[in-house]
Amino acid sequence: KFIKKLFIFLIIGFSFIFCLQFNAKIYASENSENKIYCEATLEDAFSTDRVLIVLNEEASTNLKSYDKNDFVTIKCDAVNDLTDYAITKILTSGNTDVDYKRVLSLELEEGSKEYVLEVIDELMKRDDVLYAGPDYEISIASTTPDDSNSTDQWAIDALNLPEAWDFTTGSKEVIVGIMDTGIDGTHPDLKDSIINNMCRDFTTGKEVVASTPTDPHGHGTSVAGIIGAIGNNTKGVVGVNWNVSLVSLRVFDSNGSGYSSYVAEAIKYAQKKRH
Repeated sequence: KFIKKLFIFLIIGFSFIFCLQFNAKIYASENSENKIYCEATLEDAFSTDRVLIVLNEEASTNLKSYDKNDFVTIKCDAVNDLTDYAITKILTSGNTDVDYKRVLSLELEEGSKEYVLEVIDELMKRDDVLYAGPDYEISIASTTPDDSNSTDQWAIDALNLPEAWDFTTGSKEVIVGIMDTGIDGTHPDLKDSIINNMCRDFTTGKEVVASTPTDPHGHGTSVAGIIGAIGNNTKGVVGVNWNVSLVSLRVFDSNGSGYSSYVAEAIKYAQKKRH
């Protein structure tokens, strides 16, 4: 049930992000499903050699493995199914009363924004495609306050954490994957909580083992500290969980930027590890 809810939430979330953030418009298509048309421009920040598509219900519910031969009208090098694991689990469970959509990442032979937009127009002509759009660049918030006490942990009292710690301070059996700029694997308040052999770096577009994770930006380490800095050890700060297992799933580079497909790959990896 958890993976079904997670997957439905992911697809709905992506749809709203595409519609709201990137000015997409929704129209009724001939196959009675709503097509989502992306209005990307050359001024937008996106990958020049990848396109993301969402398939309709019929195409989503079959267990076909897609490859470049399924997209001969465009110059496609490879096809990566960003939702293959979750969909396979749902379909093989025998429960078909689930609303979900399959998401594919198409790697293109050519590398230009102009060609990406041409490919999107071509893909939207297909009946099995509900949405086609760029692999948009995404980034973490860059605004930071300069108040002298901004680093104080005001959230401890605001969240009534002392009362919660009366019941529990966490457990190493709980594994938290942090999709961010990485985690400093040498940080004294974090290093003993990191599961090094599970850490991965997706900032190259591929899954890379990061046995000793790094964080050239710092944001991910800060997030990891909020979640699970070791408590009651006389060092640094204390996390919401004094005891927890952390996994670095790096999806943002040193500038705090990445792509939607990096996040999807990290989620897919986490799903596989969860089972």
